[in-house]
Amino acid sequence: MNDGTTTDGPQIRFIRDALNREFSGLIDLSDYGTRPEAHREQAFLSRALAARTARLLADVDSAEAADCVIDGFNDRGIDAIAFSRETPEIWLVQAKWSDRGRARLATADILKLIDGLNRLTERRYDEFNQRFERLSEQVEKVLFSPYCKIHLVVAVAGDGHLAPDVASLLDNAMSSYNHVAKVVDARVLGIADFHSAILSDTSPPPIDLSLTFTGGFHLASMPHVSYTGMASAVEPANWHERFGPRLYEHNIRRYLGPTSVNHAISTTLVDDPQSFGYLNNGITVLCDSVRASPLISTRRPALLTLHNARVVNGAQTIASIAHVHQNAPDAVALASVLVRVICVSDADEGLATRITAAGHAQNRVDSRDFIALDSQQALIRADFLVSLGKDYVYRRGALAPVDDAGCTVVEAATALACADPDPDLVARLRGDSSSLWDPGPDGGYARLFEPRPTAREIWQAVQLVRSVNESLHAMVSCLDGRAAAISDRGSLLIAHLVFRAFDTQGTEEPGADWEARLDSVPELTRRLLSYLVSVVHAEFGRHTLLNSVFANPQRCRHLAAVVLGFLRTGQAPVPDAGYSASRRLRRPNSVRLLVDHARIADGTQVVYRPGRAEESALGSWLNADPRRFLATWVNDPKRPLVWAADGKQYSPSGLVLLIWKRAEWQGAPPSVAGARHWLIPGEGTLDQLAHELFEVSLASEGPESRETDDRDER
Repeated sequence: MNDGTTTDGPQIRFIRDALNREFSGLIDLSDYGTRPEAHREQAFLSRALAARTARLLADVDSAEAADCVIDGFNDRGIDAIAFSRETPEIWLVQAKWSDRGRARLATADILKLIDGLNRLTERRYDEFNQRFERLSEQVEKVLFSPYCKIHLVVAVAGDGHLAPDVASLLDNAMSSYNHVAKVVDARVLGIADFHSAILSDTSPPPIDLSLTFTGGFHLASMPHVSYTGMASAVEPANWHERFGPRLYEHNIRRYLGPTSVNHAISTTLVDDPQSFGYLNNGITVLCDSVRASPLISTRRPALLTLHNARVVNGAQTIASIAHVHQNAPDAVALASVLVRVICVSDADEGLATRITAAGHAQNRVDSRDFIALDSQQALIRADFLVSLGKDYVYRRGALAPVDDAGCTVVEAATALACADPDPDLVARLRGDSSSLWDPGPDGGYARLFEPRPTAREIWQAVQLVRSVNESLHAMVSCLDGRAAAISDRGSLLIAHLVFRAFDTQGTEEPGADWEARLDSVPELTRRLLSYLVSVVHAEFGRHTLLNSVFANPQRCRHLAAVVLGFLRTGQAPVPDAGYSASRRLRRPNSVRLLVDHARIADGTQVVYRPGRAEESALGSWLNADPRRFLATWVNDPKRPLVWAADGKQYSPSGLVLLIWKRAEWQGAPPSVAGARHWLIPGEGTLDQLAHELFEVSLASEGPESRETDDRDER
């Protein structure tokens, strides 16, 4: 059933993970009870592949597909038998698994399958095993129908190509049954078929939209069918209410919240609804087909039904209309909006992407927004879901996964940058976070995501960086000012050093004790930070601005080489004697600093990070609704956080205090430095980001240490 070799290739690992997730606990392995675990695993994978084939070809769910499996002693070359619910059809499946994705069908295998077919048609059911008995009545019913169809299916964890002698045997078997009528056919399924089928399972179901053009429309039939006209603003509001974020699955980003542009959209809609359609750029919808009625005249109303519709431009417009519709439905009823519908079923694959990229002009589009158009990100998301059962968010504006539920593309890219063998990526990231999304051949995005990393690679990198950051956070109270600053500004380089020193060999293999290996991260982080503090002091002195060190690729390479040299030899550098300050400057309010420098883009997801005492007191309340952890950033100097739980704006401190109040935390402190409690995954807390800006803005002020002011706008 397998080739006995080691695991190889992302597609076969993806399929294996999917089989494990779907059929664990459903496949009968009672005949392997005393066999070694490795044998049980291979038997499971082969039988699960047969079951997945049954689910792919017949109308059965996972449990029913598992019941189709008869693999075992006296299966007569048939591993699974599946049936149609509606027609007299039967699928006889023979499955071959290979951990390396190189399974092929031998002559003996096809002869066994043909022998099994002959025994069935000759009604020699007693020559099959006990697993077959529960299916015998259905087999009898199908085989003796005058309209019977028999499908021979070869399912292999390989390329799906049959050797000439094997194909010839299969052709001869079909000919012997088809001399009067076509009763038997054959099909071969390989890795590509299973990979595609599993991916389709992770895709959201298609959306059909109804759209009425109220004042006439323009129809173009060349080169692609398209309709353009004005529709009541109530219609997109209804779309949003019915389908929510699914509408924007193919948009560059989700709704960004009350940005300045979206606020202007809402204001126009309320103040001057009848002019709204002329002041707004409108909505673009792509679809696979359009059914229109009536089409008597383009000057009359027309009702369109759009199949597999996806909004590729206008997510901010639709969501803003929907929010106004909740509070001022009369205004929305008076408004119209321009809608463009393009049928792309016969278009080349790149047209939809070009249309999507060209249409985003209302809200500022950052370079990271365009990665939403990269099909590799959708494949990573599917891999996360299938292989790990976790979420992967790559569109700006979507809710970020909380804790172990998954990660965002920003956190993933940051972790992959830390894992890169060359520290120049973390230096570039420290200097300018947009460097992660540069699509050029030497850009960060190409280095991180080409070739596409697996979900397990990304998730382990994210876990490692999270562990490093947690370790640094736990140590900060024990560090003096300069060491604490190095811990903060050098956190990405420290994570890179941990990757270089950490044993990741074999961690992608099933059963690898990854969690146990992570237990060594805190101590390794402590040692590397100690070395780094001493080396920075020795190499650059006490008064060098840290941003000029950790944002410089050459200096980071030098620091990494020296620190790792100390780690390898076990020779500790001369310990640093500490630092003193001759003058202290007060840092401006964190929120004001971040807003003034436009450090955080509107719509960025921000996550509440409770301390240990808070986690103990609030954990149950927070976990009851994951939205309580989440907020969206808007560049408002007083209330920059839009809480996902209620959609209202708060200051960082004000929202933390509200959370404590709602959770009824009796021992809550009377005040809080809120900027320390809100985290942008992969980048740092609001306080840390403000501190970075402060370091850069005071580059000309000399070597003195700076005092921080963590008071937030209330």
